[in-house]
Amino acid sequence: MLDCYIVYIYTTMNNKLIFYWLTSLSIIGIVLGSILLFEHYHYIAASVCNINSTFNCSAIAIGSLSKLFGIPIPYFGLTGYVAILIASLCKAKRTVFLIALAGFLFCLRITLLEIFQVHIICPVCLACQFDMILVLCFTMYLNFKKS
Repeated sequence: MLDCYIVYIYTTMNNKLIFYWLTSLSIIGIVLGSILLFEHYHYIAASVCNINSTFNCSAIAIGSLSKLFGIPIPYFGLTGYVAILIASLCKAKRTVFLIALAGFLFCLRITLLEIFQVHIICPVCLACQFDMILVLCFTMYLNFKKS
């Protein structure tokens, strides 16, 4: 009986910590998405995002990859991260996983198009991809761990 209670406390605390990290990572994603959205509407060639001709945000800000279905790409990222934030605050672990999986695939698509189609790598997009990988890993652990 005591063993079950200890396992329950450990699992509950562990889940709380994971949801804390998911919330923190979604806020980081919202900040990164906001930077990209600002770059889209107020593109400045000398911004922090533009390091050189290979590493810059022009592909997402003003280039051929800047819109999907007429909607700026950063809106998709912001929407996804806000959805992750809401789902993690509601502790909806299955929903967070599904959103993170879709977000990971979307970020991966953008990254592959940047590398192989336009040959420009967006540093903020890479940060978003890394952030989404962490979110996906946390949600996979949360959903598929053995009790």
